[in-house]
Amino acid sequence: MTEMPDTAEAMEARETAHRLPVGWRLLFFGLIAWGAAYLWLYSPATTGWTQAGEYQKAAEQAGR
Repeated sequence: MTEMPDTAEAMEARETAHRLPVGWRLLFFGLIAWGAAYLWLYSPATTGWTQAGEYQKAAEQAGR
């Protein structure tokens, strides 16, 4: 039988001494990169798209 740690700090040090699996780390950083790319490519701040602009285009086309 294994011995229980005496303090909470000792237990935390033992339980958190392991590294995350490589796949989890790749997923984590891949999601961060995907989120940044998505915001850059599809954000109205970088693309210039606005709902008001779309409305104005549609109103101009309907008026022709």
